[in-house]
Amino acid sequence: RPTPENVGYHFTVRKFALLFVLIGAALGFAQSGAPETFESVAQSASADREAGHAEAAIRQYRKAVELKPDWSEGWWYLGTLLYDANRFAEAKANFAKVVDLLPNMGSGWDFLGLCEYETKEYDPARKHLEKGQTLGSADDPEAAHIAAFHLALLRIRAGEFEMAAELLNS
Repeated sequence: RPTPENVGYHFTVRKFALLFVLIGAALGFAQSGAPETFESVAQSASADREAGHAEAAIRQYRKAVELKPDWSEGWWYLGTLLYDANRFAEAKANFAKVVDLLPNMGSGWDFLGLCEYETKEYDPARKHLEKGQTLGSADDPEAAHIAAFHLALLRIRAGEFEMAAELLNS
């Protein structure tokens, strides 16, 4: 209880208590921060990917496409990161979104088919690899070769040896 003799002490204690509350509130605000914007999350995802931090990039790309579901580039990079990590079932869902947004992107169909091949979904894999083959993948010739090889394997599996040989010879 304040008395005339200790009023200065109580005033000082109250100032420190108020200061402590304000600092705590400021720290809490700084930690939670303002909501992340799509631009900041996308930049962070790209930086993590370029630095080789795949798991961090995957987390950031997931946030980014949640903020902007029509961002085809984000779905693409998320799919390729998951594909590179042999997480084919997860990657497949991302490539399905890519081809939904960009139906004329041959490499999107190629990767969707490759994921389906790896998850042993051979009928849709063949259909999607053929679509990728038809559309072409000039932007990624290495992926196109891998897709063509897997399509040939699926044609062999179906007993279409001549079609497989033509594809392998090309």
